Formats: sequence, C-alpha cells, structure tokens
Amino acid sequence: MNLSNTTLLCVWALFDTGQIFNGLYTHAEITFQRKRPLEAHVGVRVSGISKVLHECDILILEKSEAEFCRNNGVSPQSSKVILAVECKYYSPRNFGIELAREFLGLTNDFSSNCKYYFVYNTISSSVEELLAHHKNGRWFRYVVPSQVNDVDLLKSEFKNAIKNFIASKKYSI
Repeated sequence: MNLSNTTLLCVWALFDTGQIFNGLYTHAEITFQRKRPLEAHVGVRVSGISKVLHECDILILEKSEAEFCRNNGVSPQSSKVILAVECKYYSPRNFGIELAREFLGLTNDFSSNCKYYFVYNTISSSVEELLAHHKNGRWFRYVVPSQVNDVDLLKSEFKNAIKNFIASKKYSI
C-alpha cells in the first residue's frame, strides 16, 4: 500500500484516560488525499449502540466526530469509529476465557461500521476456540516483539482496514 500522500500530525498533550472532551488529550491526526481526516487516540471511551461507554485502548475515528465530541462534551459514537482495538497483556495463567467473552460482548455493542480487534500477548486454546467460533470479532494472539510473524499479521490487518477506508466513497471529501 502506498501511503506517500499521507500526512500524520501528532498532537501531544497531557494524557487523560477516558473522555475525549476532558481537557488535554493526546492524539494523532491522519490525512489522506481526498478523504475526510481521521484522529488516532489511546484510551478513549466510545458510546456503543446501547449508549453504554466502552474504553478503546486504540481508536481511529473521523476528525469531525472527535471535534464535535470535544466541543459538546460527549463521547464518540461507535458508528463513527473506523478502527478500535482492545489490548490485553497477561501472563498465560491469568489470561482467561472471560476476557474473550467480554470482547465478544463489546463487538455486539459496536456499530458494524467499526473494525474491532482483540489483541493479546499470550496463547490460550480455550480463548482461541471461542473466538474462532464467533465470526464477529477479529483477534490476534501472541503479539509481542519477538513474534515477528504475528506482529506482521496484525500490521497487515490494520493496513487493510486503512486501505478499505481510502477506497471507500463514504469518506470522500
């Protein structure tokens, strides 16, 4: 994928986990030619279909939605999210199936427009069996620097999500 016409502007400030509208925050602005600009955030809560707030460890959404939320003191809507990631870092003995169940519940409360990922650092056959059975989530196991192939798979998936964003007429200016 050629990203030569991509602009990434990082805006750094004090990090305030949770609400996008709580004062200072950290985000990156991402632009592509002839596409509406995006923002990338860490640790921001998003309103699900049920209106319940869910924290996204990594979040990419339309810049217009982020600005609307900051200006109006509201949380982003999951329908405006391009990509969201739930990240887990656990020892194998503490990584239980309940985390996979929580993720599956979250995917049901997010708009189908959102690409939602479950990324974790270990392996668990029961977690993988459950996630493989349910087709509504994207999951990546053993994502650690020493596991280059697994990291590359995740990077490829993210690139594909961005490629689809670029190709979509829905986000054209």
